[in-house]
Amino acid sequence: MAAEDELRSRLADATRRGDRRAEAIVRFSLGDLARRHGDLATARAEYQQTTELFRATLATKPATKELSATLNNLGLVCVALNDFEGARRAFEEAIDLCSRAGDFDGVRRALGNFASAASDSGEFDAARMLHEQALEIARTSRDAPGTARALSNLAWTYVRLGSEKAVPTIAEALELSGTIDDPRLLASITHTHALICIRERAYDRALRDAEWCRRTFAYLGDLDWAALAESTAAIAAAAAGRWSGVASSVSNALTAIPPAQLRRGVAQRCVGLASIAAAAGEAATARELCDLAAAIATALGDEALFAAAAAQRSDSPALTTRATTILTACRAMFRPIGSTPELAEVPWLQRRYGERPPIPAPVTEGRTLLVGPLTLLDLTDEGHGWSLFCDLTTVLRTETNYDAEDRIRGIIQRNDPMLAKVLVFDTEADNVSIVTKTREDILGVAAWTLSAIPDSAAGTQRSDG
Repeated sequence: MAAEDELRSRLADATRRGDRRAEAIVRFSLGDLARRHGDLATARAEYQQTTELFRATLATKPATKELSATLNNLGLVCVALNDFEGARRAFEEAIDLCSRAGDFDGVRRALGNFASAASDSGEFDAARMLHEQALEIARTSRDAPGTARALSNLAWTYVRLGSEKAVPTIAEALELSGTIDDPRLLASITHTHALICIRERAYDRALRDAEWCRRTFAYLGDLDWAALAESTAAIAAAAAGRWSGVASSVSNALTAIPPAQLRRGVAQRCVGLASIAAAAGEAATARELCDLAAAIATALGDEALFAAAAAQRSDSPALTTRATTILTACRAMFRPIGSTPELAEVPWLQRRYGERPPIPAPVTEGRTLLVGPLTLLDLTDEGHGWSLFCDLTTVLRTETNYDAEDRIRGIIQRNDPMLAKVLVFDTEADNVSIVTKTREDILGVAAWTLSAIPDSAAGTQRSDG
């Protein structure tokens, strides 16, 4: 509430001064705050007012990126409110705005969001075409992460269309992503791969993928996506024949998934899984899954999804064209293609982000910790946190301490990116200095530093560092 009170005070001040740009910035923050609190109607109203304010400033002080970001957020909120026409208008304007400004990365992002909105409204062919446009832009601009993301999104759309193209498309995304270090993007692609493995009945591989995603998203602090991966694992296990308690497992995972789009996807998978349960003679489980999907649809106000769940429950045709399209897509998620596909391997499942190598027991000497050959200084009384402060040229066998820092920095960024974000490096010719705020973090630095010692008994050098 304090944050909102402060924003309201700043809004009143900006309005009093007649500063429309400042007012727009504050209203954007208010929209974000309302969205985080689940007040989507207020978020939509704030974003709508923000767009009008930014539009009014375009002639005197261009705000293309700010307006595009607002339109993207507005579109996503409209999707959550089942206002698909409002979402379409917002994304189309964002695409046009970015195109005229030459911001092709912005165009790609807006296209991806537009495609997600089209999928949620049951327009899967439209979603495919939008993802293909985003892919073309990413390839043209040689944006490897953007290309991998677009390929993953396109592969998932192919699954919902029942297309055999899903398998080669996700294989291309996996191959390209071998050069990408963003764990969030890798986890997103891996989750798509898990869903494709479920469709192709490679359930053990789907479970392995989903568990890796759950752990990685949890490490990143993306608890909604971690819960989504948990639900995917439960669905994979059930599809493999372990039906006991699947509806309750998915329901428990849903309690940690507030975003409407993710909840809608889980509900659609429940409907598709219900078709498999019914075919396996698990009538009670099929009904539970349909009831869970119907409850989600009711909470989202998604009448077509509710109708699709009801049709699957009663084994009867859906009553509307959109509900029929959604029901068909839900079932396609679990219907393998005719031939046995060659599923690609996920090359990064050996990475255990944040899982630090073991270290020798720290030895305390006054305000100093000795961890093997490393010296860690407790500077908390001076307000400087903890510091690794050593000449590491002999320990790491590097020519200079700057080379040593580069090696340590690279290993931490690759294996423990959340730790990397909180480190301060201040290396000089005579020593490497790495400062953190907490004892736990400096011990993490020590663990990764020891892992960089060649052929050392203190820690095995990691091949992925």
